[in-house]
Amino acid sequence: MNFVVFMSIGVGVIAFGYLFGEYLWDAGWISTVPLFIMFVGLSIIPFGANPLRQYIQSIRVANLKKQELDEVLKLYNIEYAIDITVKKDFHGNQDISSVIHFQRSGKSDFLKQV
Repeated sequence: MNFVVFMSIGVGVIAFGYLFGEYLWDAGWISTVPLFIMFVGLSIIPFGANPLRQYIQSIRVANLKKQELDEVLKLYNIEYAIDITVKKDFHGNQDISSVIHFQRSGKSDFLKQV
């Protein structure tokens, strides 16, 4: 959401600076103000891009941790299932509940050795 809003504002300010520069050029003026306005529009864009970048990075880290957990559980023949329920009330508040079920599949080799 922030990405779209700040990107739209940034592109709008850049477009305004360009159109303002064309207006001044047609009026016979040469000014650096449109360049400054376009620079301000360009500097607004990272305000929306940084939260998106941080979100993508945190998803990648979570996926790596999940893969590591899956590999360890696979060594011990353990499977799991996660049930996540998200409930929203009228005001947009979220109530999240999760239940995780572990199940041992088959017989493992280390139990035979003991």
